[in-house]
Amino acid sequence: MAEVPVPTHDEVVFGDGSMAQIIKVRERKNEEGIEGDEFILNPSREIKEHFGLKSGVELHPVLGYVKKWYPKTSIIRPEAKFPTARWLITTDFEGDETNWSRKHISDTELIKDLQRENKILKMERARTYKTLELATSQQVQFFKWNAEMIKEARKAGGRIETEEDIESKEQQQEEIK
Repeated sequence: MAEVPVPTHDEVVFGDGSMAQIIKVRERKNEEGIEGDEFILNPSREIKEHFGLKSGVELHPVLGYVKKWYPKTSIIRPEAKFPTARWLITTDFEGDETNWSRKHISDTELIKDLQRENKILKMERARTYKTLELATSQQVQFFKWNAEMIKEARKAGGRIETEEDIESKEQQQEEIK
């Protein structure tokens, strides 16, 4: 079985399956302040033909390189385990959506929604613990208040005397005798 050749340079694979050789990468924010990476790329013949890149216009006139910037949300960086790496950029060469980028955006939005929901749940849990702490620290007053509320509710419901009221009256009458 033949071995897969190891690349001699870093490469980028775009969301549409096209590839380019990476000459240099540096972190940089764009004009709107969005974090990303600026690549100096040697695009494949496929990319040059598909996007109509011309020497001296989009491409460097001698070297044939092009400078492109992509947001960090579109870049999947490789781990630095090997001397050469294949980067993934979920968009196409021009930064337009692909199936990968749409999937990545969907996953990113889901993660943000789950993080927001998790934050809300943590706040609700803290509030519940605070309420529970307050209730347990004031348990005696709570039970007295609750008993008074029950008595008042029974009286309001037409049951003027509760069983406790009757027992209490009987005890008072026995004490008088």
